[in-house]
Amino acid sequence: MNESPQSTQSSVLSSEQKISTAQDLAQLVDQIAILLQDADQVDKREYEALYAAFYRNKNQVESSLDTEGKELVLLQEARLNDLNQQFRKIERERNEVLAAKQIENGTKVEALLNELESLLDESIDFKVIYDGFHRIREGWESLRPLTQQDESRLGKKFVALRDAFYDLKHINEELRDYDFRKNLEAKQALLEEMRALEQSDDILDAIRKLDVLVARWRDVGPVSRDNRAEIAQAYKTLTTSIYKRHQAYHDGVKEEETQNAQRKEELVARVQAYLQDLPKSVAQWTTRTDEIKSLQEEWRNIGRASKKSNTDLYLRFREVCDQFFVAKQEFFKERKQTQSEAISQRKALIEKANEVANGRSYVETAEALKALQEEWKRLPHLRKEEGDALWTEFRKPFDAFFQRKREHDRKQHGIEHHNELRKKSLLSELKAFVDQEEIPSNLKEKLTTIKENWKKIGRAGETVNDKLWEEFCALNDVLYERLRKLSSQRRGEQVKARYKKLSEQPQGVQSELQFLQRKAERLRGELRNYDNNISFLSAGNKGGANPLIAEVERKRVRLAQDLEHVEEELSMLRSMESK
Repeated sequence: MNESPQSTQSSVLSSEQKISTAQDLAQLVDQIAILLQDADQVDKREYEALYAAFYRNKNQVESSLDTEGKELVLLQEARLNDLNQQFRKIERERNEVLAAKQIENGTKVEALLNELESLLDESIDFKVIYDGFHRIREGWESLRPLTQQDESRLGKKFVALRDAFYDLKHINEELRDYDFRKNLEAKQALLEEMRALEQSDDILDAIRKLDVLVARWRDVGPVSRDNRAEIAQAYKTLTTSIYKRHQAYHDGVKEEETQNAQRKEELVARVQAYLQDLPKSVAQWTTRTDEIKSLQEEWRNIGRASKKSNTDLYLRFREVCDQFFVAKQEFFKERKQTQSEAISQRKALIEKANEVANGRSYVETAEALKALQEEWKRLPHLRKEEGDALWTEFRKPFDAFFQRKREHDRKQHGIEHHNELRKKSLLSELKAFVDQEEIPSNLKEKLTTIKENWKKIGRAGETVNDKLWEEFCALNDVLYERLRKLSSQRRGEQVKARYKKLSEQPQGVQSELQFLQRKAERLRGELRNYDNNISFLSAGNKGGANPLIAEVERKRVRLAQDLEHVEEELSMLRSMESK
């Protein structure tokens, strides 16, 4: 954007804002440098506008800059001073040339008017006077510019001599008609030029040229009465058409400025909305910063709004952007402080872990270390390099303790043997249920109790633990299968009874069918997830029995059986419905 950035809320600009401020000022200086490259075409008003914009923007932000920012601004100001000296030199040379030209033109115009005055005073053929008048009038119109004093003084003299000429001309009617014809030809030529302007695509250039043609039209004398109304109407039609196009152009510019103002209002509102929901993480701040910069780029590509609202909109947009970057600066400042505290806290936990790991009670020490590990997890995250290094240091006392504990556990082999006997006792209970012909009514509750007791027992010996688990799972599968068969029989009776009730309700059977179809689809999705999990676990398994894979496969089998039961119910309901 061409305006200079200003922070109205913060007394200190961020590094990004200092660079942005210097870049905005540098852009103004670059525009002035480009403008001065062609000394003959320098537009003074454009230069003065850019020069004023530089110091206006500089004054707006200077009080908010630190030493580094002020040095950047002073660097651009030094460039501007060099360019200003160059402009003043060009302006002096141009004014000197203009003044010399004005004096030269004034001398020539005065000589022409003196010649016209002599012609009018002499008693000579009017045709000579007539030709001399028109020649002198062309010289009068072409010899510009004049000094303001000469323009006024010599203009009055020309008007007086022109009136004297026409007073004298009226004496000769024939020459008067000739003058009318000449004036008609001149005005028709001007009308042709106006018609060309009417077709011009550049309405601003056309209106400037029209002003010149209008001035020339007024300098041309009258035409005959027969042509006066027609020529006046043609002049009015053409000028009105061009002026209307000019007005339409400005109306379009005004509409475009209104639309630009609306787009800029939307950008201000979007940044204000961002301020209401500031990011909470580094990644979110990075993403949101990119979005803000994108909005700033979009702002730069939007044209100007009206003079009345453009500056106000810019200041508001700059203010909310400044608020965002100040909030970002505060976030990273606080984060840096938090990171420092987190490092200190981790170091304290490392020191504490080294003390706890030397405890005499394995159970209490393990629980204490586990508590320290949970406390570690609750601490704020660090950067990967720092976090990994501290985590490695934190794990050292853990590894030393558990290595010592494993050596101790190997001495406790008797405990594993005791666990083996307890698990075999539970297997005996399961085998007793398998051998029974009648299924106890509370079998499911007993199986749940046995499973809970199994979980409470520690590991048996390494050579028998997995075998005991496999046998435990196999017996459970047999008993649960018997429960499922019994449940299937009961389910068939329940389906028939439910169908009878549903058939008495409007759309009851259809609603139940839709419910079962959705349930079947959900079970198929879960079944696919189990298949994926088994494939993933099998791919990572290096060989040997894997209790986790076995458990997942058993759950998958049960899920497939549940799906089979649902599909069976669907089939039964459809069959009943078709009958």
